[in-house]
Amino acid sequence: MQFFARRDANGKYIHPNLYSGRIRSARSSEQAFEKFNYYHVEMFIALPGKQKELLKQREMENVYLKEIDRDPNFIFTRLAGSLWDIFTIGCYRDIKHFAESADIPADAEEKAALKAGFKGANFIGSYLRELIAEHHDTLAGAVR
Repeated sequence: MQFFARRDANGKYIHPNLYSGRIRSARSSEQAFEKFNYYHVEMFIALPGKQKELLKQREMENVYLKEIDRDPNFIFTRLAGSLWDIFTIGCYRDIKHFAESADIPADAEEKAALKAGFKGANFIGSYLRELIAEHHDTLAGAVR
């Protein structure tokens, strides 16, 4: 479990945000953040009643990523606090590594999408959008 909180002007914690992390292991997260310098962070607010299905979609996307030889995302689900139901963090060497998925053959993407449980590679994004009220993402670099 991860604890995220803001401080008020007096330094007191307010509005705690609690998230449960679906990470491969504490060691794997340490290794990922040491090894990679570039991150894709996505934050989601699910439509009413779609939180569990959104989590399943994010897990399916991780299967898809593994099938195309990409590292899966770290998935965090809200326990309390924040508006965000789920956020994910994908780790990459740099922006070129992030964009490499554009070079994956279409038939390999299709096979991976079907194995992950999607209707096909072209349905991954549209299925996600059926489940969310709001989505924000950002690309971030490591600060060392």
